[in-house]
Amino acid sequence: MNTFVKISSNEGGVFTADNNLVSFDIPEGQYYNLESGYLNLVCSVPVLQDLERSSLDAGATPFNNTGGNADSVSTALGGQGVYIPKITTFRDGYAAEDDNLVPNEAIVKNITMTSQNAGTIEEIKRNDILRTNLKYYTTYRDEAESTNYESLFNGRYGGQPPTSLFTDINREGTVSSRNLLRQPVRIPLKNMLNFCKVQQYNTNKYGRTKLRLELDIQRIKATTLVFDNNTDGDLPNGRAPRNVLGAQGADLGDQNMFRCIDLTNTIGPDMRSLMLAADASATSQVVPRRINREEDIPFYVGQKINIAAIYAFNAGANPAEKNRGMATGNTKLVTRQIIEIKYNRGESDVGLVGALNVPNSVTLVLNEPIDTSADNGIALETGSSYKSIRVRSAQANLAPFQVDFAEVVLEQLSPQNVQPDNGQPIQYTTFETEEFTSPAQNSFQRMFECPPNCSNLYIMRPENAADGVGCLTSEQGNIEQYRIRVDNKDVSDRAISLRSNTVIGESTDPLHLQKLSIALQNSNLPVKNLTERGVNTDSNFAWSVNNHDRNKLLIGQVLPITNSPKHVQLNIDSSSAGPQRLALFKEVVKQI
Repeated sequence: MNTFVKISSNEGGVFTADNNLVSFDIPEGQYYNLESGYLNLVCSVPVLQDLERSSLDAGATPFNNTGGNADSVSTALGGQGVYIPKITTFRDGYAAEDDNLVPNEAIVKNITMTSQNAGTIEEIKRNDILRTNLKYYTTYRDEAESTNYESLFNGRYGGQPPTSLFTDINREGTVSSRNLLRQPVRIPLKNMLNFCKVQQYNTNKYGRTKLRLELDIQRIKATTLVFDNNTDGDLPNGRAPRNVLGAQGADLGDQNMFRCIDLTNTIGPDMRSLMLAADASATSQVVPRRINREEDIPFYVGQKINIAAIYAFNAGANPAEKNRGMATGNTKLVTRQIIEIKYNRGESDVGLVGALNVPNSVTLVLNEPIDTSADNGIALETGSSYKSIRVRSAQANLAPFQVDFAEVVLEQLSPQNVQPDNGQPIQYTTFETEEFTSPAQNSFQRMFECPPNCSNLYIMRPENAADGVGCLTSEQGNIEQYRIRVDNKDVSDRAISLRSNTVIGESTDPLHLQKLSIALQNSNLPVKNLTERGVNTDSNFAWSVNNHDRNKLLIGQVLPITNSPKHVQLNIDSSSAGPQRLALFKEVVKQI
C-alpha cells in the first residue's frame, strides 16, 4: 500500500517578504509518484485590531454625517470582530493593486528541481506569469468555481457573498464566525513542473533530489472586504458585457442588500434588531427583502457593522423624545456586532418584533441597541422612529500576509506497486524564460533565438495595459495585430488581427485561436477556455469574477525540432502605445 510522506522545508520560521526562499530535500532510496505530490503552504493573515470608523468612512455619505450624535468604535461592545480578508496582488513595485484574479501558483515566482545524479531537471523563471496565464486557458469556468473554496485569491461567482480561506463563516444562528490562522494553500507540483507528471520517480537511480522555490510574498495584498457600494448600499451580481460601442455594461441584479426597514414604536422598538429591506427609497424602507437561500445572506454572525440611521420624532405626539439629544433629521452613527442572524423559513415567530411572519426575511440581531439613550427608556415611543437605515461592514487592520511553514507531500510507492522500468530514460518538457522591456512604440519588431529542442513558444505581455506597470496577467491593451516568422519564413499568410479592447463587435482572427489551440495541445494541455476576456476583482463591492472588461493575450506558436537554434521574428502593431514588457516562454524537450 502506498503511503504519503510530508517533507518539511529546510528553512524554518515564518516566511515573509524578506525571508522568501524555501527548499526541500527528497531523500534517495525510494520510488515516488510525483503526479500526486503537492506543495503545502500554511498561511496566515492575522487580524490586529478594529479600525476607527473615522478612518474608514470619511467622505462616504451618510456614514460621515453624524449630526453630532455618534458613538466611538471603542464603545462598540462584543470584542474583536470577524473579518473576511480580500486577497489580491500588487503590480510590480508593490504599490498599485492589480485587480486580476490569479491562481494559487502565482505565489511561487521561481522554482528549480535538481537531482544528485542528473543535475538540473527543471528551472522555471517567472513561474507566476507562466502558470497564471496558461491556467486561464486550461480551466473550465465551472471547474474554477467548484475549486474556488481552496483558492487563496478567493473570488465571487454570480451573486454569491464572498468567502475566504481565513474565515469560518456562519450566516444563520447564534454560533459566531471565526477568524482563522494557519490555513493550507495546496499547489500540485505538476501545475508548476512538467517533470512532476512522472508517476514513478526512482531516487535510487537519480539520487537525492532538491526543490528550491522563491515565493513572491511581497506581491500578496491583504485588506478587509467592505460590504457595500459606496453610498447606495448595493451588492451587484457583476456587470453585463460591454456593448458594441465599448461602453461599460450595467450592474446585474442590483440587490440593495444594505438597507434595513424602518424602526418604530411597533416594529423593532428595542432597536436591537434590523431586518433587510427591499425598498430602493432613499428616505424610508418598509418592505422586507426576501432571500431565497440562506447561503445568499450577505452578512454573518460575529461581523461588525457600521450603522447609519436618520432619527425622526413627532414633538406633538411625544415632546419628551427630544431628550434623546437629537434633532429630527439627524443621522445616528454607531458600530455594532451581529450576534445572531434569523432566517425565516415560513415560521410565524422568526424575525423582527412587528414583522415576524415574513417568509425568507433576514433579521440581524445586534449586541446592543443602535440607540442606548437612557432618557424615557431605551425603546422607541409613539411618534419616534429611525428611518433610511443603512449598514456597511466595519474594517480592521490586518498584518501582512505570511507563510507560517512550508512542506511538500509526496506519495511513496510500496515495493509491490513499483513497475520495472529497465533503466529507460524519462522524457519531459520544461520552459526557458526570456523577459525584456522596451519603450512603448506603435510598431514593435524584434528577433529572438529559440533552442534547437524548442517545440512551443508562448508570448505574453505581463503588464497593465493602462499604465504599463508590470503584473502577472497578460493583457492585450492596444495591440491590434501581430505576425511571426521562423527562420525568415512566415508561419501565417497574413498579419493576425485581434479584437478591439473596447468594441466587442470586432472579432479576433480565427487563426489566432487556432494557432493557440494547436500550441496548447502540442504541450499536452487541455484547451478549455478561449474567451480571452479578462477576469478581475473590480472593486470592494463587486469582488467578483464576472467583470470581463479587458482582453487577455496569449500568443502560441508551434516550432519544429531542428539541429540548430531557431530565429523567431515578432512584429506587433498597436493603435497607440504598444507593449513595454514581453515574456517569452520556450518549451523545450529534455530527458534524463
